[in-house]
Amino acid sequence: MAHAPFSPSAAKRWMTCRGSFGLSLQLPDPPSSSYAKEGTRLHDVAEQMLLGRPGPYAHADMEAVMSYVLWCRDLIKISIAHGVEQHIAHSPLLGGTPDFWALVGSTLNVVDLKTGAGIPVSPVENYQLMVYAWMLVGALSTHPIDNVRLTIDAYAPVSDEPQHWLIGIDDLMLFGEDVEAAIAEAIGGSTELVPGEHCRWCKAKPTCPKLLGTVTEALPIPVAALQPALLGEWLNKADLLNQWTDALRERAHQLAQAGQEIPGWKLKPKRATRTWDDEEKVAVDARARRLRIFQPRKLMSPAMAEKAHPNLPPEITSHIVAISSGTNLVRDDNPSPRVEKTKPTLQSALRNLIYRT
Repeated sequence: MAHAPFSPSAAKRWMTCRGSFGLSLQLPDPPSSSYAKEGTRLHDVAEQMLLGRPGPYAHADMEAVMSYVLWCRDLIKISIAHGVEQHIAHSPLLGGTPDFWALVGSTLNVVDLKTGAGIPVSPVENYQLMVYAWMLVGALSTHPIDNVRLTIDAYAPVSDEPQHWLIGIDDLMLFGEDVEAAIAEAIGGSTELVPGEHCRWCKAKPTCPKLLGTVTEALPIPVAALQPALLGEWLNKADLLNQWTDALRERAHQLAQAGQEIPGWKLKPKRATRTWDDEEKVAVDARARRLRIFQPRKLMSPAMAEKAHPNLPPEITSHIVAISSGTNLVRDDNPSPRVEKTKPTLQSALRNLIYRT
């Protein structure tokens, strides 16, 4: 299903920086990252479990999504209506797919599963969930709704319990007016650019005039000469500078992966990481051999297993594989000399003509 031009997941950006919409239209979409692909896969696992479809499911996958699945199942039991990965379209411009929603009495619950380990996300004034909730209130117009509860259920390393935030229906409707105003201004050609934390996922970062202006302003400044007041001001801008340089490297990496030459730089495979090719099979074989290669929640890594058991049996070691997770863009210390193309002279053109005939 094609994405709507205005995505709830990017609402914080296009509502705060309304000029980013037009600026982003000039650039191609970046390729999906390995983290995004893994998140999509785990969302698919959670969806299948909520729909009651039989597995088998890998133990690590179940561990990652079980808290979310159990929370949603409890809501389903007491709900008037609910939806699992149900696409909601407010208009041709705005639409998206909330992970889960359930109407319990007069309270609309919108639940989001986050699988990015180590990346905390709060439900408090979460624009993505608020846009989903606002669209759902419109879709459920025949049901009286007084409150909306937004819930983030994250992978265990981030949070052991779901996080909640309650917003009244009147406040949500006022937020909806801001949503419509932001879209109207963006498609009307707004050039207002407001850098901030939301720049992190904006594909226009490498060409954003606001960010480029900050970079240009920073380059000639001798840091050692900055007084405390100015140091504080530039420390506040440092995150923006980091975002721009990260976007610059990411853009160059994408072009290099697409086969385009970046002068003075080259792609280098990342160091291969040793892992298990089939965790379920390793777990079965380890239990049969009475080998303790389990941590509280998952299998040990191959390196940890080898340290704990120096003589691992062949049926275990046969499942150890080395996988490179991609490439890095690094400086090319020995660049190939460029071959300059010259225009053919009249004499060389005649010579080639004679040889061909």
